[in-house]
Amino acid sequence: MENLQDGVSFVVTVYNKERFLPLVLEALSRQRGDFQREFIFVDDGSTDGSLRILNEATRNWSNVTIISQRNAGPSRAFNRALEEAKFSQVKALDGDDILLPDATIRLRDALIDGCRLAFGHGLTYEEIPGSVDELYCRQDGDDASRPTVVADFLWSSLTMSRMAPSCWLASTSLLRDCGGCDERIFVQDYSLELRMVARTPVAVLERPIYFFQGPVDQHRVSANVRQILFDGNRAMANFFSDHPHLIGRYGWFAARRAAGRAWRWSFRHEGKTIFSADCWRFVQSRLCIGDPVRLISDSCASFGEMVRV
Repeated sequence: MENLQDGVSFVVTVYNKERFLPLVLEALSRQRGDFQREFIFVDDGSTDGSLRILNEATRNWSNVTIISQRNAGPSRAFNRALEEAKFSQVKALDGDDILLPDATIRLRDALIDGCRLAFGHGLTYEEIPGSVDELYCRQDGDDASRPTVVADFLWSSLTMSRMAPSCWLASTSLLRDCGGCDERIFVQDYSLELRMVARTPVAVLERPIYFFQGPVDQHRVSANVRQILFDGNRAMANFFSDHPHLIGRYGWFAARRAAGRAWRWSFRHEGKTIFSADCWRFVQSRLCIGDPVRLISDSCASFGEMVRV
């Protein structure tokens, strides 16, 4: 058993976030709560001024670790940060998302009834007050409502990804038990979500936790819909290959979701017809013909050859 101190390790992965970091870091430094904390930043080969800003803005902070590495993608960047975490909980944060003042303490309080993972939802940048001071004058109030505890959240996650990194807080032991992100997948969000929810009940908070910019910035990974769909199906295929004991319970449901996404994409964007392999895979998934994990894996071909974003 790891000897982890009680507290929160904030893990922030950064790639070319120069224009967002000043506000992101100021909000991060002003998280409310009486708990020990550390800040672990991984600059994943940024070519703008992100690393400079990280160094300058955190110069007077306590318990800061800044790692600079060649670009390897968000999955590897997150796992590199996870290696350094020394506190019992991890609060993940994307380099362009802004935490609400009570985000961390709300999530910590939500870890009830054996939950090792809690998450809330996000608001768009358009809903941010004009300055950090205005943001931190915002009072969330004494919300005594209990989170909703979902014993088997995997059904929901297999329907679609529910958790951007900035919305959740998890126990460090959970993250290490599940091996962190699947480094075979470029984007970390979905592979990590599947791995976590398969191992713990999940506490769901019906409240905002952070602000995000939405899909308006075409330089964001999330703006590349084809890559996101490919990564989602590939993460699902890898997940079941790594967890064969779950195939019997969830396999065909997952295959229908993956093959359906792939067929809709190829029909709408690639002009494929009902005589295509994409459609046949969808039919197989509905009729439970063949191997569900093989169908999920093969469905990735519907999105074409992927190039790293």
